[in-house]
Amino acid sequence: MKKNSDGKKGSSDNGGSKKKRPNILLLLILWLLFLGCTALICYLSFENGDKAKELGSSLTLKLAQWNFQLEDVPEEALTGFTYKFRQLGRLLIFFVLGVIGTGTIHYTLRSARWIIRSLISTALLIGIAVFTERYKLHLPTRHYSADEMMISIIGVLLGFLFVSFVTLVVVTARRIASLRE
Repeated sequence: MKKNSDGKKGSSDNGGSKKKRPNILLLLILWLLFLGCTALICYLSFENGDKAKELGSSLTLKLAQWNFQLEDVPEEALTGFTYKFRQLGRLLIFFVLGVIGTGTIHYTLRSARWIIRSLISTALLIGIAVFTERYKLHLPTRHYSADEMMISIIGVLLGFLFVSFVTLVVVTARRIASLRE
């Protein structure tokens, strides 16, 4: 920290008690990323089940052929591969949502205690994961799966834990660096 005109550490105005305001552009970008990721997940979750299968079938077939090193993949192997591929995709997109969502909430509510920010972000993220799966009960071409809902919840929680760990490392590093000054 810089020393003010009195020789004390802190900003020169307000005796060093002025809090840093959030960067509005960064805040806007974070919220757009979070809402965009949520909208993408909703679109993928709520689209017509038959059309979704058609769209992904050629891609999963090519990946299965590459994975099994076979031109003609047996139907049972293709079905198992497709299920695992789709669940890995689900885990990854919800992990990304967890990272972006946690970062957005924590940056937006910077002045709140860490536990409050964490409770709000986990409640919001788990709510999105549960909603996107439970809503499928009302869609005739989609099916509800508790297993898939748990994969979504695990994904957002892993994203939350990742951001929390990185934050802990950065804050600890800053504290150590300030002690050395």
